[in-house]
Amino acid sequence: MTNPASTSPLNDTPQETQGNTIAQTEKFKQTALLEDKERPLTTAETADKKPTANHTAMPESISSRYLRLEDKYYLPDKTVAFEDHGNKLKLKTENHSVIRDALAIAETRGWESITVSGSQNFKHQVWREASMKGMEVVGYKPTDLEQAELNHAMLLREERQHAKETNRPQQQEGEIRGVLVNHGAAHYQHDPEQGKSYFVTLDVGDGKEVTHWGSDFKRAFADSQSTPQIGDAVVLSNKGKQAIEIAATVLNERGNPVEDKKTVQKNLWQIEKANHQETLEEHAEALRTGQEIERKVIAQMPQLAAALAVSKLGEKIAQQAKETGALKSQDEVDTMVYLIREGLAAALEKGKHIKTLEIQKQGQRAAVDANSIINDHKPPEIIKEPQNQEQAR
Repeated sequence: MTNPASTSPLNDTPQETQGNTIAQTEKFKQTALLEDKERPLTTAETADKKPTANHTAMPESISSRYLRLEDKYYLPDKTVAFEDHGNKLKLKTENHSVIRDALAIAETRGWESITVSGSQNFKHQVWREASMKGMEVVGYKPTDLEQAELNHAMLLREERQHAKETNRPQQQEGEIRGVLVNHGAAHYQHDPEQGKSYFVTLDVGDGKEVTHWGSDFKRAFADSQSTPQIGDAVVLSNKGKQAIEIAATVLNERGNPVEDKKTVQKNLWQIEKANHQETLEEHAEALRTGQEIERKVIAQMPQLAAALAVSKLGEKIAQQAKETGALKSQDEVDTMVYLIREGLAAALEKGKHIKTLEIQKQGQRAAVDANSIINDHKPPEIIKEPQNQEQAR
């Protein structure tokens, strides 16, 4: 079982490598050449006395991002990103953005099948991205877990695409989407006889407005990373309940009113701009698959930085488990890292802050699951954080 799980998605600088190539698979290359040879020339081609050169096609959006010098394409920091040899692209970095661009070039040139060579991490990234585009990939054999993850990602993509086509964003359980109309402190239900609370009003479409009440909304707005404003499309998420004590007037054994405390359940909320939530989901997917993420992006998102740091710690825990004998093979190490990353990605998608202690506990549980999967052939159990308890207006 081969897996790039031991590689880190954190990208310090473009990593120069030798032998990382993406090429048009030979059988498809020969077919394309034959079809091009047998195709009648157009009037313009006849005038030029030469056929079109589809093997040099380059999307404008990509060519504008690189500095070209002969067959070399350079990144803004003047390091070589890739070399273009027509039916073969030689990459000098494992940066995921460059890999995506290389595959976009391959797609533009009509490569239905590609042959990949290079490091395991490189081949895994190319296989996954190319498979998402519907390309056949020769040179990399995915593990069962990787194939299952790809199938899951493709299913999610189809669901999101369907949601866009119906003009209704995909809505998860405990989640409310809409345009922020108003929010603030007020008497509950705007009734002067009621105590103070906090409300949020959303336009959920078709001119329908809904108002939700909860004392935690004030904190949710203060802690929001995207600081939504009136008129923004937002995602309002219920994060569970938390037991709290509040002042209350009760009757004693003589029937007289006295001040006391009682326990109630307080709802916990999170509110973010809709595009911020989508960005979290994209980065969670990169974390889940071990893709590289640029440092400038990491610096802007504390949650992402924490998740990446914890992911690296999880990899160390997995290796230590193998050294101590808790894990018996590299297959088990790879499975454990997969489970850890999956749990982190799920937490990141929900906007949760991830702590080192949590990953240590999750690592111990993942070690047990890894042994079960390898030895008993049980399906992987994705480890999730225990949900906090809460409610009250």
